[in-house]
Amino acid sequence: MIKLTAISAFPMIQTYDSLGKVIVEAISENDIQLHEHDILCVASKIVSVAENRIVSLNAIVASKSALEIHKKVSRKDPRVIQAMIDETGASYGSQLEISENHIDA
Repeated sequence: MIKLTAISAFPMIQTYDSLGKVIVEAISENDIQLHEHDILCVASKIVSVAENRIVSLNAIVASKSALEIHKKVSRKDPRVIQAMIDETGASYGSQLEISENHIDA
């Protein structure tokens, strides 16, 4: 059986909040009991906020490499691709290598 439970009145996360502590407190305040094999889903955005890893896309200029990758992965904004390149230090990313004809994971 799958049961989804949202945590009501979850607080806004601020930079450098102890995300684990905030989650545990919110679970407790909502009288939610976690059990073995439960899965807790956390939005990547609140992790980014807590870790002060938010970047304004307006401050990013896409490189030639990012624009080339964007041609193959058009669903991603080229500035997001550039941020990924900047984070990994590689023009092809650390997990994906994009070639002329295919993407290898």
